[in-house]
Order: sequence, then C-alpha cells, then structure tokens
Amino acid sequence: MEPDSQMRFSRFVKSSLLSAILVTAVSALPVLAQSGGIGGRPANPDPANPRSQSIFIMTLDRGQSDTDTILVANNTDQRQTIELYAVDGVVSNSGAYSCRQQSEALTGLGSWTSIAKDQVVLEPGQREEVDFTVTLPDNADVGEHNGCIVFQTPESEDASSGSVRVRTRQAVRLVVTVPGELHRDIAISSFDIGRSSNDKPLYGLTLQNKGNVSADIDAKIIISSPWGNEIYRNGGGYPVIANQKLELAFEHPDEDYPMFGGWYRANASIVYDKDAGVFGTQNTANLVTKRVEEQIIFLAPTMLGALIILLLLLTVGGLAAFYLTRRQREKSIRQSGVVHQVVEGETVQSIAKKYGISWKRLVSVNKIKPPYILSIGQKVHVPKASSRKKR
Repeated sequence: MEPDSQMRFSRFVKSSLLSAILVTAVSALPVLAQSGGIGGRPANPDPANPRSQSIFIMTLDRGQSDTDTILVANNTDQRQTIELYAVDGVVSNSGAYSCRQQSEALTGLGSWTSIAKDQVVLEPGQREEVDFTVTLPDNADVGEHNGCIVFQTPESEDASSGSVRVRTRQAVRLVVTVPGELHRDIAISSFDIGRSSNDKPLYGLTLQNKGNVSADIDAKIIISSPWGNEIYRNGGGYPVIANQKLELAFEHPDEDYPMFGGWYRANASIVYDKDAGVFGTQNTANLVTKRVEEQIIFLAPTMLGALIILLLLLTVGGLAAFYLTRRQREKSIRQSGVVHQVVEGETVQSIAKKYGISWKRLVSVNKIKPPYILSIGQKVHVPKASSRKKR
C-alpha cells in the first residue's frame, strides 16, 4: 500500500475516535438506554419512523417555525444540574457526524434553534421534558441542515480536594430539510486494503454523498476464501451527510484472522433508501445497493502459522531429499552391477558369496524381505563388489 494511503488510514481511526469522544450520543440508539449518566432523546418519536427515536427530524419551508420536545433524564444516583443548548452540526476529517463546541460561533441550524430552558436540575432517576423551537430564515438553502441539541453537566471544582470534575456531554442530532429539488446519490469512492498501526489488515471504505440531503447507509465488507467461506464480516449503519464524504476503517481482529494466511476475496457494498429526505433502511422495496469490484488480497500468516509452515516445509524437504538420495544411490548401485537370474538351489547367501558381496547388501538393494526366499528364474540385481579385499 502507498504511504499516503497508510496516512489516510491513520486519519480514519483518529477522526473516528475523536468524534466518538466529542459526541457519544449522536447514534442510532436512544440515549436514554444508557445507564450511569445523563441521557436524552426525542420525547415524541414518530412510530412509523424508527430513526425518529434517536434524532429530531423536521421539514420546514423558509420562514416557518416548528416546536418539538427533548426528554432529559438523570440516570445517576446523584442530583444533577444539566445545561441545555443548541449548536451546528459538523463533520470530522473522516466524514463522521459531530457537534460544534459551545464556544464556537453559530452560523446555521444552531442559531435558528431556541430552547425553553437553558438548565434543568434533576434528582436521581428523574426525567423532564423541555421544548425547543426551530425558526428558518427566509434565505435558508434548499436541502438538509444539521445541528445538535446538547445537554451536559457543568464543569465544577471539588473544594475539599481541589480536583476538577470533568463534565459529561451528550447530544441528539437535529435535522431540518427545506423542500425543493432534493436529490440523493451515494457513491463508493474507494475500497482500500492496508495495514493498521498494530500491523493488522485495515479495510478502508470511502463514500461520497453527491446529493443535498443525508442518507442512512448500511455498509458491509466481507473477506472470504476463494471457494466462498467467510472468515470476516464487518460494517453497520452510518449517516453520510449531504455534499460530504465518509471514510470508514475496519481492522481485522485476531480472533477472525487465518493462522496460515493465504489468498482471499475482499468485497464491500452499501445499501440506502433512494428517496431523498427518508431516514433509515427499513423499506426493503425502495433500497439501492452498490458494490465495489472484488479484490484478491494476500493475508500473511501469523507468527505461529509461519513457524508451523516452516517446520512442515523443512520436514517435507528433508524427507524428499532422503528419498531422492536413496533412490539415486540404488539406481547407481544397479547400474554399476549385474543382473543375476536365480537357478535351482541358489540362496541369497550363495549368490552374494559368488559375487563377493555381503548378503545383507544384496537383500537391501533388491528389497527382499525375510525369510529371504528366492524363486527359480527371479532376476536379482547384484551391485559391484567393493574394491576392498574379499574375505
């Protein structure tokens, strides 16, 4: 793999980890399902749209307003003060969806959103619903706009110990679509195979959204043997933001790695709903599937596998060398001796004595097995007698 591709793979992983740290709640699962912290989710999801359970979805014309409600929960065992605010949505270097920091200037959906309360105080296990309103400006562009409703615990200092408590920050994605000429087109830009920083196979999939609305895609990579047996499968659901690219990287785990390596087939594909403005991939009759051209890759054996292969090769090579040497020796012996035809009364001992060789050598060359019985007319190869003095 080229050096620039290796560097790009490293950025995949770093950007994905950074986004996960910054916004752990922008996902396909309801945040309230988390335990041991604060959480939140849409209070009024649409039963017909499973994605509305985890993100706010609105369609508004320019100049229009709409109000929705976020359900905030305290899942800790202590009283919590939770701050609420809106920010713009942003994508990382790898294309992963994230949220701007509170200190950053608002230029989009974050500035168009007002929340009824900027702070709530919740007892352990308590929940509270908080309204917010989105008002689109008259010059809002047609297409999709992204933002976040963020809820976090304030940073505080423990007076007794002097330590600072790190704040917990969660967020729910907010999506507003302005009607007009909406279009969705997700392309697979590249499918690369390289090595991770742990020297493991790293499969990189780059997607490009050429439309003006995002798409929820199901990505999948499959590594299989030449005869079709799968050894590794990975993927999942990811949002690809409008007019942005998304870079995914999957590291091949040790438990699925073939010990002895070899040649394998690598395939990648994505599935998404072709209708612009629709979230999720539930409508199987309306899905678009795109695949990359299959690649043939070589996976190096593990250290243990390489050692076993080396030992097998040395063993097979040694046995082959021994066999060939023995065959050559026997051939040489036969070519340098004579062929004797057994007559009545002869034995291996008498024939060996006649030609001045050891009877053991005679039976060895001819592979005569005990009790060393010869038949009349049998042809026996008699090797040339040693140049040493006969006894």
